[in-house]
Amino acid sequence: MENSIVVALYSREQRKDTIAEVLSELFLKKMEQNNLLKFNEACELLNIHSLTLKRWKSNDIIPYTRIGGLIYFKRDEILDALKDSNYKKLNKLCPLV
Repeated sequence: MENSIVVALYSREQRKDTIAEVLSELFLKKMEQNNLLKFNEACELLNIHSLTLKRWKSNDIIPYTRIGGLIYFKRDEILDALKDSNYKKLNKLCPLV
């Protein structure tokens, strides 16, 4: 029983808070591993207005992921999608791509 977790000593609210904290940390690690960008971070990376990114998302120019009702963009997928397009700012963003 070395790997057991004792949860009986905590109130229900404390257990919920602990679980939420652990899940939040796991989610943040997963975001970092996948290079997930929030909407505003993707706009900053591409140096475009939020309406432009919204239009690109709606027209399936830029792939995105929906997690828990929020939209995220994978950095590598954005750059790959734009490599195939004639996006002029891409050379300024990553000249080695």
